[in-house]
Amino acid sequence: MNLNSDLFRAKFSLLIVKMWKDEKLEKEFIINPLVVLKAEGFEIPEGIEVKVYSNTKDVKYLPLTKEIDLSKEEEQKRLIALFSRHIPIPKGKEVRFVQSSDDEIALIIPPKPPKESIETLSQVQLTNLAASSGFEATYHDTTQTLEAETTELVVAETTEAMHAETTVAVVAEVALVLI
Repeated sequence: MNLNSDLFRAKFSLLIVKMWKDEKLEKEFIINPLVVLKAEGFEIPEGIEVKVYSNTKDVKYLPLTKEIDLSKEEEQKRLIALFSRHIPIPKGKEVRFVQSSDDEIALIIPPKPPKESIETLSQVQLTNLAASSGFEATYHDTTQTLEAETTELVVAETTEAMHAETTVAVVAEVALVLI
């Protein structure tokens, strides 16, 4: 599975929601991300290290893919739009950029929403919240249908950097959908 693919992002968003509901799983993910990812059905190539970063109220991590090519004007505009959304940085706050490489993947855990939100929002709403809070620097302006197993879940994702909406139809394994 391509770690920068829409399928990976959709499955990772489902995992984030699962972690929001299960504190023990979140702690295990922070300590042993590869073990948790593999247990959840992610195919991680050999030799890849996974680094986990957690956003807080004072520190926001923004993931950058390894494929950034600053010689392309389109890429420059996208990154300027991303950077300008976070400038000026409020006093006491930090924005940190983390970039994946050939042998390392940076994954961001967004802040957990209030408990009442977790209890009252639907699975799709929670997944949308998770999706829109962790991948803003890596989203593409595409619509794609991906197939895996049996249950369909439609996730509407807003690309903050591009201010564009992407709808990803994901046919995911029942175990992933029934969190």
